[in-house]
Amino acid sequence: MSSIGRDPDLQALQNSDFVRAQVLNAISELVVYQDTDHRIIWVNKAAIESVGSKIEDMQGRHCYEVWHQRIEPCLNCPVSKSIETGHPQKAEISSPDGRIWLIRGYPVKGDEGDVLGAVEVTLEITQRKQAEQALRESEDRYKTLIQTSPGAVTVTDIGGRITYVSHQTLKLHGFRRKEELLGRQFADLIAPQSRAQAIIYLRKTLKEGLTRNLEYTLLKKNGDRFIGEIDTAVVKDAQGNPQTFIAVTRDITDRKAVQIQLEASVKEKEYLLQEIHHRVKNNLQVISSILDMSRMRTDDPEAVDLITNARSKIQSMAFIHSQLYRSDRFDQIEMGTHIRELLRYLTTVYSAAGVVSCHVDIKEVYLSLTQAIPCALVVNELISNAFKHAFTNEGEGTIEVSMEIAASSTVQISVRDDGVGMGDDFDLAAVDSLGLKLVRNLVERQLKGSIQLIQKQYTEFLIRFPLLIQEEKDGKGPDR
Repeated sequence: MSSIGRDPDLQALQNSDFVRAQVLNAISELVVYQDTDHRIIWVNKAAIESVGSKIEDMQGRHCYEVWHQRIEPCLNCPVSKSIETGHPQKAEISSPDGRIWLIRGYPVKGDEGDVLGAVEVTLEITQRKQAEQALRESEDRYKTLIQTSPGAVTVTDIGGRITYVSHQTLKLHGFRRKEELLGRQFADLIAPQSRAQAIIYLRKTLKEGLTRNLEYTLLKKNGDRFIGEIDTAVVKDAQGNPQTFIAVTRDITDRKAVQIQLEASVKEKEYLLQEIHHRVKNNLQVISSILDMSRMRTDDPEAVDLITNARSKIQSMAFIHSQLYRSDRFDQIEMGTHIRELLRYLTTVYSAAGVVSCHVDIKEVYLSLTQAIPCALVVNELISNAFKHAFTNEGEGTIEVSMEIAASSTVQISVRDDGVGMGDDFDLAAVDSLGLKLVRNLVERQLKGSIQLIQKQYTEFLIRFPLLIQEEKDGKGPDR
């Protein structure tokens, strides 16, 4: 059998200084071989490039002179210590330009074990140290924010086990030491009747990432209960997997008690307002009934007409108070409901005027009480006039009423009929009719609007006025 020997060329290559130099030059760290006096014997490519020099200009010079512009070794130099002790050493050193280096020194020993020099391996860690410092400062800031936060901050793992509590958390739940809570389930701090809801909220937090102002019944260490309001956020890792929950808890027991008291007070006031509107409506209906009795006791057509007009106005106001009595709010009137109810009443009152059909086209229009009453009186007067004067000899006809919120928050009302008309020489500004004078005064003085008469194949009163946005509380008048 023949033996296979080592390739002499390969062995020579493995032992050559060239190969060692190539290997060391491929390393990104700065590699410097120096004697026991720190004179540079050899450096790799990275070390040469770090100072922008040539290896010939660096050999024989002290390492601390080249990189730190010093005349003596650096304090706490790990290379000096490795030479002194004969063991590897490491330390972080700052250079004059502000950069930070991680320096490791490895002693080089002879056959007798004596130290001949050292290999210095250096890695610049300036960016890493700056990042670590920024991270520490950020953590310190957030710890300060958490500790000074008026809310109680609690951190749990994804299984709900408590991993961190702030001082406010201890105080809120009546504990003295963090160790009493760390490792326990956050559910232990929730009253049993709220735990099922807490599971639902937890799933919602996992889905949405953040939930706010969720109310729980919570427990103190001694078993006392209080109402807590909790904001919860889920923290995810770089892959988007949930890792921890952060909860901020506030004790809202006193606030809830005040809220309950306020709600009870509001309900009481709402009941009183309902009762007031109910009594006003009843009183107006009594007045209407008295007028009706007076109308039946006279045969004078003029007196009957005056009483009928007065009754329709009173009934219009009664309808508003009746609507307020049935409503859940007292600051606004839905005008579509009111005008339809008014039309039904007027159709009954003036049924003798003939077969007149009425059509209402009203978008969703809400008016404050300040505007609703004069607006209702205007519509009542115009519809009454149409019933009484537009249709002669008990003829058939149509009355159309429309209302909408037009551009620039302007209320626009149209009362139109296809009756005999007002005559070509009719002048609305110079009219002597008591009813139309009332209409003009209500529109121009109370509603701060305008009224226009249009006569074509029909007679139309077009009214516009600015919508009242809110009532002033200081008596200076309304905002429009």
